[in-house]
Amino acid sequence: MKKANFRLLNELPTFKKNTSLVIFWNETLPVIRKVFDQVALSFQAKPFCMINPDSFHSMDGVIVSGNVAALPEISFWAGQRDDLILLTSAQPQLDYFGFFSLVFDFAVKHCNVETIYTVDSFFNVCAHSAPRSLVAVYNTEELKTRMHPLTLAPDIDIISQGPLNRPSMSSFLAWAAIKRNLQVVNLWVMMPFYLSTIGDPMGERALLGNLEKVLNIKADYTLLDSLITEQYSGIELLCSRSVDACDIIDRIANGDTIAEEESALLVNEIEDFFIK
Repeated sequence: MKKANFRLLNELPTFKKNTSLVIFWNETLPVIRKVFDQVALSFQAKPFCMINPDSFHSMDGVIVSGNVAALPEISFWAGQRDDLILLTSAQPQLDYFGFFSLVFDFAVKHCNVETIYTVDSFFNVCAHSAPRSLVAVYNTEELKTRMHPLTLAPDIDIISQGPLNRPSMSSFLAWAAIKRNLQVVNLWVMMPFYLSTIGDPMGERALLGNLEKVLNIKADYTLLDSLITEQYSGIELLCSRSVDACDIIDRIANGDTIAEEESALLVNEIEDFFIK
């Protein structure tokens, strides 16, 4: 292990063959950070190794305090499981495939990883009252056949696009993993666009629930269920006060097309009600 690339925080744990690695892109949306916290808590995971971020992140926009630059943290976590590790990281800005190679080298050589999950989310035109859809795309057919608990998106080509209809960091990682004989599942939870500024506890619950199945963990949904009820009640109250917001939400629920101006109006109404 090259010290320039890695920094061990604790003694390197011992892992079983076919350990799973779950990668959380922690700068995408708050829901991802919250799900990471829940998964880490479920098996008492703590960071045991960090990757030097210098080669993968530019200094643009980095906060400097006392002549020290606050670069994004890239850390591996392990806990009371010898078949599961987590990686929390911002998506690399530079040398994507160098980053993937470093992660693969460490995960395979030191942690016996054979299967990788990436966890991400995206906003779509769907109603807050609708069940959240989990999109799962795979880089091998064999993996697809044994991941039956997850929802398959058959029209999505992971190598070329992903659910955003353009290449994503998770797509690039899955492509790179094929050359290393690693199996990858990219998980995406679809969330209502108008909850973008206030969070989506129902989306968080859907993602956590699916991870609970495939990783064999036990999560506590008490707080999430309370937040879901609170948010649902708040939106109902907003609708009782705003005819425009209520009309747009009803049309989204019915599958109708809404204009860009209406989308912006609804986002602003939601933000004003819940935050300001």
